[in-house]
Amino acid sequence: MLLDTITMLIALGVLCCSFGIAMLLIWRFFSPGRPMLLWAIGMLSCGLGSFLVGLRDVIPLFFSLIVGNLLFAFFFCLIWWGTSLHRGSKAPRLVIAASLLLFSALFSWFALVRPDMAWRVVVMRSFMAFWLTGAMFSLVTGGKRCTGMERVALATLLLNLLFQVLTVAMQLSSMFSREPLQGNANVAFTALLSLVGVAGWGLAVILVKLEKMLGELRESRELFDMIANSSPAMLWMSGPDGKCTWFNETWLSFTGRPLEQELGDGWAERVHPDDADRCLGTYREAFEARRPFSMEYRQLHHGGDYRWLLDQGHPRHDASGAFCGYIGSCLDVHNRYLADEMLRCKNDEIEQFIYTVSHDLRGPLVTIKSFLGYLEQDMEAVDSKRIGQDLHFIHTAADKMEELLVELLELSRIGRRENPAQRMTFRELASESLSLLAGHIVDQRVGVRVADVDQPLMGDRPRLVQIWQNLLDNAVKYMGDQPAPLIELGIARQEGEVIFFVRDNGIGIAPEYQGRVFGMFDKLDQQSVGVGLGLAMVKRIVEKYNGRIWVDSPGRGSGSCFSFTLPGALLPEGEQ
Repeated sequence: MLLDTITMLIALGVLCCSFGIAMLLIWRFFSPGRPMLLWAIGMLSCGLGSFLVGLRDVIPLFFSLIVGNLLFAFFFCLIWWGTSLHRGSKAPRLVIAASLLLFSALFSWFALVRPDMAWRVVVMRSFMAFWLTGAMFSLVTGGKRCTGMERVALATLLLNLLFQVLTVAMQLSSMFSREPLQGNANVAFTALLSLVGVAGWGLAVILVKLEKMLGELRESRELFDMIANSSPAMLWMSGPDGKCTWFNETWLSFTGRPLEQELGDGWAERVHPDDADRCLGTYREAFEARRPFSMEYRQLHHGGDYRWLLDQGHPRHDASGAFCGYIGSCLDVHNRYLADEMLRCKNDEIEQFIYTVSHDLRGPLVTIKSFLGYLEQDMEAVDSKRIGQDLHFIHTAADKMEELLVELLELSRIGRRENPAQRMTFRELASESLSLLAGHIVDQRVGVRVADVDQPLMGDRPRLVQIWQNLLDNAVKYMGDQPAPLIELGIARQEGEVIFFVRDNGIGIAPEYQGRVFGMFDKLDQQSVGVGLGLAMVKRIVEKYNGRIWVDSPGRGSGSCFSFTLPGALLPEGEQ
């Protein structure tokens, strides 16, 4: 019979410890409430007490008898305490603590001072009945209706209470009749196992609920992913350490990289070098202050070009209010940024235009008005020579006004009035431009060399001709006293980009003036003919074809090279 009792105690210890560990895991990851923690500790106490009592033949009597049974008592006290907290009622901690101390004193008296197994059984079962009664009272007086699981637990507690009362009654009857108690151990084990069964049943119900919760969580996550990945905005999330932990498909499609490369600080590798310090500084400053932020920066697109993004982030918190990191969204505002930049340039041009027109038109008007006065005086004096001079100055001023107005009208038409697109080649455009300036080129004895390469183009032919015509005219005009003037027209290819150029060995441009040559009415030589709109017109035509134009010159006396691209006019390879 002893072997059977030891086996049952060891099995009970393993079972209780298993339930206790499972409850600790549930408390840690799924249900972080005090009731679950108290029940888990109680289960572990019951398991450890079972091991100590079961090993009473191989360990000191104090541990197997006193500590083991105290752990059993601790188990019942924690069941009562946890049940009170679970039902939302005030836990009678003082009553529980006082009863536990009283039990410890009485049990130790009958174990050490006056050893009596019968009285130990009476004390043990009586206090168990008391603690079970307390747990049942807390379960039915918590102010809420009992759930189905709580009613099952209540029935099992009642069954355990009856077992404990029956055990005490049988033990007292045996003591007074002086007959040995039969089956006391089996009754006790049955009672304790039934209580453990409650815990097992509760654990099973909790696991079923957890499975349901996990299923709902998966569905919620799938719904979130579907909504996030179908959003046109680029969404991201970071953890409490500031490292990014998630990006939606829209972001990954924009960058063209897998999620693994974007996580952490990987996304920052693709920020434009000129924006990186400002971007990361804004993010870290907002992160430390736990406040929302909004910033614009350039991010490398999968196509190889940098695009402007509007990035907005907000701190996020869990249900308890603890900071969890940031969630944010990015919008591709590159087209808006270019439109704003173009609008700013247009406004600058308008401002410059108003100032310059008022200035440049005023000069000829003042001249005309002044010489009209002189003309009246000279006509009264019948001075034919001076009359001729007056009329010459008036005609010159009128011609200057007409030239300015024609150039302004031509500049305003770019982008508004277009001729039908035609197919042509670089050499055809160069040849037409040379024919329009043939007289001027011959008079200045300038040599022109056109590269023996060709490039098909498609676009507004008259406008494209204006590019080469103005650049050629500019090169001839600013050739200076070069003894062997030469202009080269050609094409270069760099990293897959087609670059057209017009190079001369004229007077060159000082570095400080190279940024101004494409502005309206900017003439570096105020004595030269023209109104200063030629290069501004060239720049506008180039930009209409999504191109760019720039000038390279080592400085005065070293010649100049105007380079430009026309990606919008290039034909696809299959159509060339």
